[in-house]
Amino acid sequence: MRILHISPDFNYSCGVSKYLSILFKEFSEDQEFEIHFISNGGDKLKELKKINIHLKLIPFSKGFNNLFYLNSFKKSLQEYIHKNEIDIVHSHHRFPEYVATTISHECKIKTISTVHSLTKGFKKISFRSDYLIAVSNSVKNHLKSYYGIDENRIITKYNPINAEIKSIDKKEAKKKFGLSENDFIFLYVGTVLKRKGFDILIEAFNKLNTINKNIKLLVVGSWEDYNKNIVGRNKNILCHDAVKDVSGFYSAADAVVLPSRIESFPFVMLEAGLYNLPFIGSRTGGIEELIENKVNGLLFENGNMNELLKCMSEIISHERDRMLFADQLHKKVIELTDVHKYCIDLKNIYNGLQSENI
Repeated sequence: MRILHISPDFNYSCGVSKYLSILFKEFSEDQEFEIHFISNGGDKLKELKKINIHLKLIPFSKGFNNLFYLNSFKKSLQEYIHKNEIDIVHSHHRFPEYVATTISHECKIKTISTVHSLTKGFKKISFRSDYLIAVSNSVKNHLKSYYGIDENRIITKYNPINAEIKSIDKKEAKKKFGLSENDFIFLYVGTVLKRKGFDILIEAFNKLNTINKNIKLLVVGSWEDYNKNIVGRNKNILCHDAVKDVSGFYSAADAVVLPSRIESFPFVMLEAGLYNLPFIGSRTGGIEELIENKVNGLLFENGNMNELLKCMSEIISHERDRMLFADQLHKKVIELTDVHKYCIDLKNIYNGLQSENI
């Protein structure tokens, strides 16, 4: 069976790209499937050279800019599907999803889309695939209430994650970043955006840092809304660009914080669990689905800097609690996000779609 995945901006800092990397690695070793991938570029594409994936680069974008690519992308996609005898198109963004569904009858393909975010707008042309995979129940409920999608077309599957991690000794990891063994390290991983709550994180950290000089903030990701050099003027905030291997950052950290204003089901939360780190997150979307306050992490009111500050102070002060939170989160992540089970379920979905074509 030939499966074509389509997603823009295949980058290290992108959660969708991380999700696809996991799928590609698993499916590339499966003789039953031939995996194709169309993207527009990204710093993570070089990883695909090591696995059995058919890669095609076609120009397209995100948002309204795709109006300029619509006709050319549609033509290129049709040609690729016919030439490679694609059976199923699995999209990961609304623009390729829309194009794939408009040509599905003509090209005799089935379509499926993984919905990775809580999007809005374009109600009449969005999410018309045969099936939709929602990465959390909050995404599923949003698809039903906002877009009016029949729940029989929606399958909820939490993002998978590979349980095999490369851990480094914490003392050595801190030394690598020029940190003291006695420093308490908060870690932020991902695209640096106001939508991710980075503004209130900086405000809370600065207030806490005036009281406790032994805390540091490690930031690693793609800098979009903020200038890395300006943020890095505070010597207690260590700023890094997105990298292929984040294991050193997680190994050096004492806690992970993600103050997003909106979030579907973040990989950072799952990675915190894998590395046995306490997690602080806002009460929103998929974060609130996985994190039980004061059981496997700490939650604060979305956008509330003072509550975030309180959570950060609590994590520093209560070693026993943060160890318990980390252990409980680790167990839950391992239980709910097994990559092998996810891929077996996805294979069954593909096989079911293919049988509808027979």
